[in-house]
Amino acid sequence: MAGDNFKLLSGCVIVYNPKPFIIENIKSYLNYLDVLYIVDNSEIADLQLINSLMSISSKIIYVPQNKNIGVASAFNAAAEMAVKAKYVWLLTMDQDSYFPGGEFFDIWSSAADYDDKVGLLAASYTNTYDRWQKEYSKHFNEIHFAISSGNIINLKAWNIIKGFEEKLFIDEVDHDYCLKLRKNNYKILISKKVLMQ
Repeated sequence: MAGDNFKLLSGCVIVYNPKPFIIENIKSYLNYLDVLYIVDNSEIADLQLINSLMSISSKIIYVPQNKNIGVASAFNAAAEMAVKAKYVWLLTMDQDSYFPGGEFFDIWSSAADYDDKVGLLAASYTNTYDRWQKEYSKHFNEIHFAISSGNIINLKAWNIIKGFEEKLFIDEVDHDYCLKLRKNNYKILISKKVLMQ
């Protein structure tokens, strides 16, 4: 599905007045990405921490906003950069989240390559489920909604639905995005066992 001229997986993490623990969180998924956009919504950047982050890998691109533009606008900024760089998929993370292992990245591409109507693949974030689910494959169930962190989004679908709704800022951004995906006949999948922390 990536195509001959498209790179595999980009990622973004939205930060706001981040603490040093973010470095270990980022390391939990950085090796599975071709590029990571760090979109910083802090009014005043912690330059020492930013320099520490930038020293981790040349894959990291730091994107300062110098104000809190909200989650939706930050995700859209990263998605625009990823599309311009010819990526088809974007991992969306928040600063508090991390993966305990690489299994999610091992299984996502099989579902993504199999079905071009997959709009979003999500890691689980709880061992109990309180929402509608439908069997999709060995590794994934289809669901109605996913939270915005720990997702790999289809950037072609992002473009079709006109991205994240920026006027929502933070609350309900994830629900709105999933509703728009489903309205356009895209599937939302969640891992059956990979838990994001």
